[in-house]
Amino acid sequence: MFFPDAYEQPAPQNSAVLVTGAAKRLGRAIAADLAEAGWRVVIHYNGSKVAAGRLKNDIEAAGGRAEVVQADLSIPDESSKLIERAENLCGPIGVLVNNASVFEWDDLPSATSETFEQHMGVHVKSPLLLCQHFADRLPEQAGGTILNVIDSRVLSPSPRHLTYTLSKSGLWNLTQILAEEFAPRIRVNAIGPGPILPEAGRTEEHFRDRCSQLPLQRPASLAEVCETIRFLLAQKAITGQMIALDGGEHLTGYRPRPSS
Repeated sequence: MFFPDAYEQPAPQNSAVLVTGAAKRLGRAIAADLAEAGWRVVIHYNGSKVAAGRLKNDIEAAGGRAEVVQADLSIPDESSKLIERAENLCGPIGVLVNNASVFEWDDLPSATSETFEQHMGVHVKSPLLLCQHFADRLPEQAGGTILNVIDSRVLSPSPRHLTYTLSKSGLWNLTQILAEEFAPRIRVNAIGPGPILPEAGRTEEHFRDRCSQLPLQRPASLAEVCETIRFLLAQKAITGQMIALDGGEHLTGYRPRPSS
């Protein structure tokens, strides 16, 4: 689909991957690409049932294998049961992609306990529970891989998007902690996307303007993100790392142009 031969490594036979938040946007691209690479994909969604079903149909029409599972990952009990439910659909899960995300704007004056709990619940508590159960249920003698989708802004935090950035920073720390805890059996890595798609409620013009301010003056494409994920799944000597795909924004931070 997108990639040079160096990344065209087939998925292990009968291996399944669970992608959370897979019905739309980046999660959809990740799930579709891994299905094309030969993985049996479990598409997790919360409220996007129609979009998840459409993705399943698209994958199967292209010759891939996919299942769909619903869970509200802000509820700890649903996070705790998701790995088992996914395995009931497709057998042992060999790769967990923690992609599910919420993105609500706040700053220090406007942050509340509700926005804090909302972001921390989906970005830290749920991945922690999912990783625990993934490791516990991994077949004996089998190896596994966890891939966390973070955000490059954790490398250059600013007061904007306060509780979102705090929670994504927590997921980055969790990535490093679990990489050590689970080694050598399970590798844990991350990607840190920058601007890839326009934010909800933002215009294409705003997106283009933001991308023009990046050091590389261009964003990463969905294809490049998927290529990087395949790279991290294939490279057995890498753990505890995050690759920022942000056009260099982590070097300078995001600084909106002053209003004219």
